[in-house]
Amino acid sequence: NGPSWVHESPFLTTGWEDISLSGSASLKHMAMRKTLSDQRNLNAKLFEHVPWRIAEYLWGCLKESRKQTFYMWKVFATAYPHEFRKLSRHREMKIEGPKMPLGKYLGLVKSDSLSWIAVLTVSTQFAKTPELVDIAMIQNLGALKIITPSGLSQHRGPDNPYAAGLSDRIVRAWSELADSSGAFKHLRVLYMVNQVGLSPAMLPYLNSFPSLSQVVFCGCSGIISKSKAQLVSSGW
Repeated sequence: NGPSWVHESPFLTTGWEDISLSGSASLKHMAMRKTLSDQRNLNAKLFEHVPWRIAEYLWGCLKESRKQTFYMWKVFATAYPHEFRKLSRHREMKIEGPKMPLGKYLGLVKSDSLSWIAVLTVSTQFAKTPELVDIAMIQNLGALKIITPSGLSQHRGPDNPYAAGLSDRIVRAWSELADSSGAFKHLRVLYMVNQVGLSPAMLPYLNSFPSLSQVVFCGCSGIISKSKAQLVSSGW
């Protein structure tokens, strides 16, 4: 079924408006049910020549059937960038317990066409180093928060491959990708929590992010313990 359907179902709720109380269902109603019966068959390209009023009707039907999935939100946000924004400007997806690798989740929020701007919060408890580096592949990333739970070991090992936070090397890799391929072009806010593996050496790397305007360090002892003069000398 693919990553889009690990936490949500593409199928219309069984029995939803299956029977019309006023008699035979209209052709419009039957077409709606057929169209929305399996969201896996739908994509933004299919709506290229579909009037917005019809798409708006379908989105309303998805609301009534409680099937306004993240997948369909992305489809309409891509196909109707101006109209849909007035109807559903924001979409939140909170994953309490990951059911697949972080890379799969990163793929879900990507939009190379910039049809939406992603605000991403990642716990390093569930991330490997290559996956953290791959965050740079999200061209539409506007804000990023990286959290390491308090007390979690900063050392990777065979028994705990996910227990690590950001390091200067990861931020340097981000910087190199920003310089070479335009990564983090739209990133405005970077929020780092309990990233004790960071040092002031990583600060100059952030200068490669052209839109970055706010950087927040919380519980990052390697950064916070330094004097203000040292931070200013790094350009912050």
